[in-house]
Amino acid sequence: MIMQLEHISKSFGGRQLFHDVTFRLEEYERLALVGPNGAGKTTMLNIISGAEDPDEGRVLFAKGARVGYLEQEAIEMGDLPVFEEVISSQTEVLEAEQRLHKLEAELGANPTEAQLAAVGRARDAYEMLGGYSLESKVRSVLFGLGFTERDMTRSTTEFSGGWQMRIALAKLLIRNPEVLLLDEPFRGLDAALRDRVTALVADAARDKTLVLATHDAADAAALGCAVYAYADGAFRRDG
Repeated sequence: MIMQLEHISKSFGGRQLFHDVTFRLEEYERLALVGPNGAGKTTMLNIISGAEDPDEGRVLFAKGARVGYLEQEAIEMGDLPVFEEVISSQTEVLEAEQRLHKLEAELGANPTEAQLAAVGRARDAYEMLGGYSLESKVRSVLFGLGFTERDMTRSTTEFSGGWQMRIALAKLLIRNPEVLLLDEPFRGLDAALRDRVTALVADAARDKTLVLATHDAADAAALGCAVYAYADGAFRRDG
């Protein structure tokens, strides 16, 4: 088990969105929450991610499992080149790099054993976070999502919404979460771009557990997801 929901219920303003939702996902499984607008799909993803609390029930994860959440309405970009935008989002790695540089700068000509040990620990931590390979990993992920070398230096503001979604997905994938939460990632895309982004998401999620929120069961089928359809205040598995 990598993730389990137990008896999740949620209401807003006296209206019950869903009641007693329970399901369990194993590693690499794919699940789609399918329902119309207002069914509570986004709310359910917020609960899974920890952004919201349920009225009842709980969400459990396997020890050490990391969750990445691509929100439908929260794709925010700074006016930065694409490469810098993705790098700057990796705050944990960048903070570890700053700590390491600070400790190295403090060594001086005659460092103490304690200082050398502290630098060694900082280097190990930075390496464990993938700091030494971060730049090459960012390039690899961006190239995999269809960006070119020229695009690396173009401002994010030059790209359409579909391409900005890819930048947001790149920032998510660099963190290498075990569980991916995607909220309507294909909304607003034309047919050609929809097919390409679907293929990219399928490839990106091949070694991850995926929870997709969508109003279109065809999205679930395209990604090979088990469908949990909304009906009578609950998400229940089809078939």
